[in-house]
Amino acid sequence: MKHRILMFGTYPIYPAMHGGQKRVAAIIDKYRELGHEVKYVSICTPGYSQYSESDFLVSSETMKSLADLPSPAFTEITVCKESVNDLTIVDKIRSIILTFKPTIVSYEQGYVYAFIKSFKDMLGLLDLKIIFSSQNVEWVMKKEIALASGCNEKKIQPYVEDIKKLEKELLEKAAYSLAVTKSDADSFNQLTDNAKLLIVPNGIKSLSPDEKSIELWRNFFDEHQIRHKIIFIASDHPPNLQGLRTFIDGVGFLHYRDRIIVAGGVCNSLKQIFHNTSDLQIATLKNRMILAGTLSEKLLQGLIATADAIILPIMVGGGSNLKTAEAICAEKPIIASTCAFRGFEQFLKFPNIYIADIANDFQDKILEAIHMPYIERNPAQKKLALEVLWDMCLKPLKVIFEESKFNA
Repeated sequence: MKHRILMFGTYPIYPAMHGGQKRVAAIIDKYRELGHEVKYVSICTPGYSQYSESDFLVSSETMKSLADLPSPAFTEITVCKESVNDLTIVDKIRSIILTFKPTIVSYEQGYVYAFIKSFKDMLGLLDLKIIFSSQNVEWVMKKEIALASGCNEKKIQPYVEDIKKLEKELLEKAAYSLAVTKSDADSFNQLTDNAKLLIVPNGIKSLSPDEKSIELWRNFFDEHQIRHKIIFIASDHPPNLQGLRTFIDGVGFLHYRDRIIVAGGVCNSLKQIFHNTSDLQIATLKNRMILAGTLSEKLLQGLIATADAIILPIMVGGGSNLKTAEAICAEKPIIASTCAFRGFEQFLKFPNIYIADIANDFQDKILEAIHMPYIERNPAQKKLALEVLWDMCLKPLKVIFEESKFNA
């Protein structure tokens, strides 16, 4: 039986730039490959480069409600609950339900469920089979992010409990819940005994950089006389910046011609830090970094191809890091925290992988990685590395539609 799957999220997915967008886009592609129709709808905040006709920006009134939040970590749960009063969004979602006529509803991260369940009758949507897909155990991750930014635990507790209850309810109601790691699945099982869990790991598309992009980066590095290129690619997700600053806040360990090339949304936060801080250590950091900003997929792959090493300084957060899959596929030396390899533990014994969880050790490993000879992977390791590609990671999704309860 072929289904019409209405999927809800909290961000646009085209163009897919950060890990969450890429995962959702890949899942949608897989559902379509399996023969199902998919309609993606988001309730989202301003700030993205592009929006589709089914990406609904929250109202200015809803945005005002964010001013009183103890932490930006609670933006999604707040805007989805507040948007219940936004008749424009309500009417648009009702219209999509009427025209698309979904047979399954899927919630990415679950926040939009807080919006949908506020209505006693959302045109039968609450009666449909549910797929709950989460890239993290959100209540844990949001709490960690808020506490790491200095929030008072008592002030954030009501928001944390809201998210925890939401996840628990979805786990119990969903016909299937998708987790990215066994660790996340175990955490979900601690919330309830009634979850039907499926582990669907994070992955990437195969890397295929074009010669033009590679040549562009090579010329840039030659022109600036840059010797070793250590790259850090990350979104503006708070744990990314926190990890970078913890492990790499001082760069005196680097040769004056070595550079850390930073790409992705995290550059926005770094620009603010560089602009607002006159501290000598920050000034030194600025001189050893190149902020490339958000790059097209071609330029990003060209940068990866010309890198001497990739760093993954992740400290907090659940789920797994899509950038780790990217680094494994790139076959470059990787310097990472233990946390960055959550969900990718089977690759820890690969050559050219350096793990460190203390700043001094992390910096020493960077120097080791860029100066040690590169060791080629053996045939078995090359075969195993293919498991980080979406084609392999998303295979478990087929099981969902083989279940009789989805085809009743």
